[in-house]
Amino acid sequence: MGWTGHQIVTVSVLVAAIVALCICHEQVNLHSDCVARWPEASCILGNIAGLCSAVLWFSCLVPQLLLNCTRRSVVGLSPWWAGANFLAAYVNLNFILRLQLPTFTYISGLYMPILEAIILAQFVVFDPSRSVRSVAAFLLCMTGAAAVCALIFWEAFGEVAGHAEWTAVLLWSVETFPQLWLNHERGSTSGQALETLAVTFVGKTTDFLGMALLDTPTQYRIMAYFSTSSAYLNVCQFLVFRGWKWFPASVVAVLGIYSAVLVVKVGWWGVLAPVLLVIATTKAGTLRRQCVCDPR
Repeated sequence: MGWTGHQIVTVSVLVAAIVALCICHEQVNLHSDCVARWPEASCILGNIAGLCSAVLWFSCLVPQLLLNCTRRSVVGLSPWWAGANFLAAYVNLNFILRLQLPTFTYISGLYMPILEAIILAQFVVFDPSRSVRSVAAFLLCMTGAAAVCALIFWEAFGEVAGHAEWTAVLLWSVETFPQLWLNHERGSTSGQALETLAVTFVGKTTDFLGMALLDTPTQYRIMAYFSTSSAYLNVCQFLVFRGWKWFPASVVAVLGIYSAVLVVKVGWWGVLAPVLLVIATTKAGTLRRQCVCDPR
């Protein structure tokens, strides 16, 4: 079976991201954010995982964007997911532009909100709900106006950029839950592109590996846990709705290991994170017996 056009474009974007990273290789530091008294190899592996994650995000949303265009519909996609993704990327861009970071980070930080904006614009064009179209259009116009104001009042906006980054962390932590709930209500993940789910699964894995091996701020540790766990559960839904039984249960077991890693990284209060995850996903029906073991 040959490759589809979506897959060819996705791989092309991924290759372009790798080329961009190679061009900026002199700015890459594999010895940053090392954990004191940990082996040097763990630091290098953690930074490599972070770079792999950054490259993967270049191609992550491309299949979803192409799928929406092909079917001229956003049915099966949560507008809350799209809105949270876009706002998080937008706030993050306003933050990183004020820091001294590698060029590749700037490229990624600028590229992602543009891609997110295109997907949000697809809701404006394709969504049958007038209220969803109006809210999506409002978000796009509001952020556009805010971007102009940020350029004009650069210094003033800089005072709140650091605090606003917490908003991005929160949005990225919870963005997938509305999609999980929608999938459960529909009994299907047909609105999501398979390639996007696959790239997200690998990307979130490298995200979590980087967090586990490097000395990162607490908020990023929490974000990596929730975003990775919800992405894994999204993949579980995809498999369960197609009749797979054993693999989703294995993924849930892996999340138990991830929860233990989080507790090690943030302390015993980190046990609250998996508790909140169970509450949120049980509401979605994601962890209930019929969703993990019964394809119905």
